[in-house]
Amino acid sequence: MCAFFNHAGASPPSSAVVDAMVEHLRRESDIGGYHAAIEATDALGQLRGDLGVLLNASAHEVALTTGATDGWERAFWSVITRRLADRRAGSRIEIVVDQFAYATVWSAMQRWSLLEPIRLIVAPSLPQGTVDIDRLGQVVRNGTALAVLTHIPTHVGTVTDVRAAIVALRALATDVVVCVDVSQSIGQLPIDVVDIDCDVAFAPGRKFLRGPRGTGVLFVRSALADSLIPLSLPYGSEVVGDQVLGMPEGARRFEVFERSIASLVGFGVATAELLDIGPTSVADAVAIASRRVVALIDHHPQLTLTGTRDDRGIISFVHTHREPAEVAAQLDSFGVTAWVNPAAGAPLDATTRGHLPSVRLSPHHSTTENEFEHLAVTLQAFG
Repeated sequence: MCAFFNHAGASPPSSAVVDAMVEHLRRESDIGGYHAAIEATDALGQLRGDLGVLLNASAHEVALTTGATDGWERAFWSVITRRLADRRAGSRIEIVVDQFAYATVWSAMQRWSLLEPIRLIVAPSLPQGTVDIDRLGQVVRNGTALAVLTHIPTHVGTVTDVRAAIVALRALATDVVVCVDVSQSIGQLPIDVVDIDCDVAFAPGRKFLRGPRGTGVLFVRSALADSLIPLSLPYGSEVVGDQVLGMPEGARRFEVFERSIASLVGFGVATAELLDIGPTSVADAVAIASRRVVALIDHHPQLTLTGTRDDRGIISFVHTHREPAEVAAQLDSFGVTAWVNPAAGAPLDATTRGHLPSVRLSPHHSTTENEFEHLAVTLQAFG
């Protein structure tokens, strides 16, 4: 018996997703990758539209990427280079980021700060692991260029009220560009980019969306996207003098020509499956599943939650006298697939609250009763 509890890492895609990928690969073997990609044009268009439905965005505000980091870096580079061109001589670009930022999000900003006049400011947080909205005024001012928020971190399932945070941000900085990392929330929570009023959002396809690895989604608000120039120009674009010609409108300018079309076709099937089930139904199921895992941890005398009892999708814990890697290995020997949160995964939070490393269990709406029962029996037998 096996019980899979790593949906926050790489959720197993359905057989329909795998079948669609294999079918496309066979088509590539028949007619070649270029011609097979042309045949998949409508499928990719449908994927952009379906992702737009999930985000309450238009299809032309959606770009298909190879993952969250890919989408984030493409958008970040474009926003920062535009701000660098617009800044006053001698001034610095101020970026506010929460302490729950994923490692690659943080490292990209760090690298830029070594090369350009960029000042990174960490937003204040509350002990439970969310942004302290009431204290944002301590670090945000009119002129702050960029704010980066994490909807749900990689290592705990605590949900930041990004809508309230963005309302506060925009009241303090009228021209701020707000980016939200929805990597661990899209697919397990309904997300409305219009309601939360963000400018950029990004995520991989392999987590709660249950798509293949090597896929991702980038949302860029239309008015912003059309003002940005990507580092890697889209196929068919050209530089003439100081102008870039031939770029598509909207977020598609952030897409690259060379990518796995088979993976994107599979991503399309996974996204359609989620829409068929309904994001609200999935969210309800994940909430119930998360409470069940929390209860199992609570009942074990040697296990301690590192998040809150209201965490969703990601339930992390530590053992009183065993290292997380040892705990995860023993769970694996019993057929329970878990994950170890490394300190490097969320470097700012690791040093601030000391919650890392830890063991992560992440259920989904697809988690079966047999899997829950197997986890319960395993934890009961766990010393």
